[in-house]
Amino acid sequence: MDIQTISRECVAICVHRRPCPSPEDAASLIRGALKNRGMDAWPRMEIDLFPAGADTLIVARPAAEMIITVAEYALPFLYEN
Repeated sequence: MDIQTISRECVAICVHRRPCPSPEDAASLIRGALKNRGMDAWPRMEIDLFPAGADTLIVARPAAEMIITVAEYALPFLYEN
């Protein structure tokens, strides 16, 4: 595994193995890379996997907190059910 770049805004790692890591394995690698550099792991992240031959480029960035909103026009329908 080669760390291409690591910061609070983005992590890019090249993994030299097949098959392509699962999203869960990729998230674990990202958390490990952040901790290895003395940074806190992100509570949520967006991950992109780019397989190429025997390698996979993993690019991750922190994701915003999940926010759920209900549109006001939907409230009458929710109350009926």
